Amino acid sequence: MAVVTGGARGIGRAVVRRLVEDGFDVEFTYLNSKVAADEVAEATGGRARGSRVDGRDRAEVDAFIEVVSADGRLQALVNNQGLTVDKLAGQVTWHDLAALLETNLGSAVTFTHAVLPHLVRRRRGDIVFVSSQARRNARVGNTMYGVSKAALTRYAANVALEGARFDVLANVVEPGFVETDLTRVMLDGKDRRKYLQEIPLRRFTNPRDVAEVVAAMVSRKPTMVGAVVPVAGGAQL
Repeated sequence: MAVVTGGARGIGRAVVRRLVEDGFDVEFTYLNSKVAADEVAEATGGRARGSRVDGRDRAEVDAFIEVVSADGRLQALVNNQGLTVDKLAGQVTWHDLAALLETNLGSAVTFTHAVLPHLVRRRRGDIVFVSSQARRNARVGNTMYGVSKAALTRYAANVALEGARFDVLANVVEPGFVETDLTRVMLDGKDRRKYLQEIPLRRFTNPRDVAEVVAAMVSRKPTMVGAVVPVAGGAQL
C-alpha cells in the first residue's frame, strides 16, 4: 500500500493512478479538493481512497498514518503536497515564507516522520519527494518557492542517507513546468512561448511523465538511493 500526499490533482493525481496500475492500493490526501478526490477514487475503482489531511498538522498526519498503516501493508510514501507564491524577492512577506515552508517542506517532514518508523520496522520501504527545477533555476518571482524546494531536496538527502541501512530508499523527482493547475496559476498573464524557449524539448511536461519516474523509483527497477531525477524536458541543462 502507498500513501500519496496531494493526490487529488495534477502530479499527485497522475501518481495515484499510475501506482494503482502497478497493483498498489493507494491512500491519498487532499486539502480543498473533495470533488476531485472523489473523481480519483471512482476512476480507480475504489483502489485509491482520498482523505482530507492537513500536512502541516502533526496530529492530523499521525492519526491518518496510524489508521492506514494498521494492517502492516504500508510500503511507500510519495510527498507531493505543494504550494506556490509568485512574488519578487523584495515583496515576499513573513506570511508567504511561513506558508511555503510549512507546506512544501513542513508537510513532507511531518509525513516522513510519521511513516518512517513503520518502514524501518518492515526493513523495507520507499519514500519519494516531489521537488522542482525551481530549486536550482532562479527565476524572477520564484524566490521563496525555489528556496522551499531546495530545502526539501536537501532534507531528502539525509532521509536517503539515514534510511538506506534499513532498506528504506528515499529519492527525489524534480519536474520543470508541468501542465497542472499550479503551473497555470504561475503562468497566468505571462507569455507561454517565453518559457517554452527555455525548454530544449519545447513542451511542458505531462503529469504522467512524472508519475512514470515515481513508479520506477517505488518499483526499484532500477534500485536508486538518494537520486535526484529531473523530469523537465531538458530544462535542467
